[in-house]
Amino acid sequence: MTEGISKERLLFWNGLDTKDLTSHELLEILLRECAELDPWIPIDENTPKDRQLLLNGEFYQCTGQWCDIITEWVDDGNRIMHPTHYQELPDDPKEQEHAKNSQTNSPSI
Repeated sequence: MTEGISKERLLFWNGLDTKDLTSHELLEILLRECAELDPWIPIDENTPKDRQLLLNGEFYQCTGQWCDIITEWVDDGNRIMHPTHYQELPDDPKEQEHAKNSQTNSPSI
């Protein structure tokens, strides 16, 4: 489990006037703010079935997706899986960079 403070919460604390707090008090506050980052989400009827996910089962963690044809979860090798939890996959950094470059290079009207 990875714990930390979300960017939103750090920005919240950064915007507050904390000059009256000692460094020890501020550290205690920030430690209480820590929460699990990227928690595993139980598979249920709301689990997205339209894209690849990071799937977690009893003996594995791998990427996979829902297969409508056989109505089962399958891994990238098309092996049937029975995951219990999932996480969204992060965006591909190459695609993000390409999208960013496309926006900056598009002509303005």
